[in-house]
Amino acid sequence: MGDAIVVGGRTLGRVLGRVYVSVGNRVTLEDCVRIVSGCMRGHRAPEPLFLAHRISKEVAILGE
Repeated sequence: MGDAIVVGGRTLGRVLGRVYVSVGNRVTLEDCVRIVSGCMRGHRAPEPLFLAHRISKEVAILGE
């Protein structure tokens, strides 16, 4: 699932849509990919990131 990001022969992450997914503290790459994949709801970015971007654009327009 997703193209692998390989450095020095080790898989350090994956590319999912427009998002780079990498290992975190006490979480495996497979778990990270599963979580992010579960948040992709028909957008090119995970739903929380998509919503944050949309809301920030609305706030910026209202503030003008």
